[in-house]
Amino acid sequence: NLTVKNVDISALNPESPVSLRRGLVRNMGADSTIENVHVLGVTITSTEVSGGLVGGMHTGRNTIVNCSVHDATITTTSKNNGNTQYIGGIAGIGSGDVIISITNSYVDGLHITARDASDVGGIGGIVGRVTSGCTLENLYVADTVIDSFFPYTAGVVGSIINQTYSDGYVLRNVYVDADISSISDILGGFVGYSQPVNQADKVNGLFLGNVYMRNEEFNY
Repeated sequence: NLTVKNVDISALNPESPVSLRRGLVRNMGADSTIENVHVLGVTITSTEVSGGLVGGMHTGRNTIVNCSVHDATITTTSKNNGNTQYIGGIAGIGSGDVIISITNSYVDGLHITARDASDVGGIGGIVGRVTSGCTLENLYVADTVIDSFFPYTAGVVGSIINQTYSDGYVLRNVYVDADISSISDILGGFVGYSQPVNQADKVNGLFLGNVYMRNEEFNY
C-alpha cells in the first residue's frame, strides 16, 4: 500500500534513462492513495507512460483526490523505442485489475505535444487511458493546449476501455478550457473514445475552447 498526502513540489523533471514510466510517482501499488499533493512546474519527455503526478495505475484500488498539477509540459519521443504511449496531465494510464478514482483535482497550464511517437493509446488533460469501473468526478482542466498527431485525444480522458468486472464508468462535474487538436477525428472535449457507457445520472460538464481536426500529413 502507498499513501502520499499533503505535499507541494515545484520544478519536477522526472527523467530517467531506464524507466518508461514517468511522473512524481511512476507506478501506484495495490490499494494506494495520493491525497492533497500539488506539483508546480513539470517537464517530461514521454517514451511510454507519463503523467504530471502519476505514471501508471494497475492493481487494486488506486485513488487520487484533492491533487493538482500546474505548468506541465509533456512531449513524446519515439527515440529508441516502438512503444504505444499514454499521457495525462495527472496520470498516464490505469489498466489491468484496478479500480480507479480521480476526484476533486485539477490541471492548469498544461501543454502536451504528441507528434513524435510510434503510437499513442490515449492523451487526456487528466488521464490518458482508464478502464470501466473508474470514477472521474469534480475535475477541471484550464489554460491547456493538446497538440496531437494521434487518435484518442481529449480534455479529460483520451480513451476508456472495457474491463470484465464492469461495463460502465462515472464521469461528472467536469470543466475544460482547452485547445485540443489532432490529425485524427477520434477526439473530444471530455472523452476521446469510450467502449463502456457513462453511468452518471447527470454529467454537469462545461467545455470552453476548441476541438478540431487538423489537415496535416503524418510522416513516420
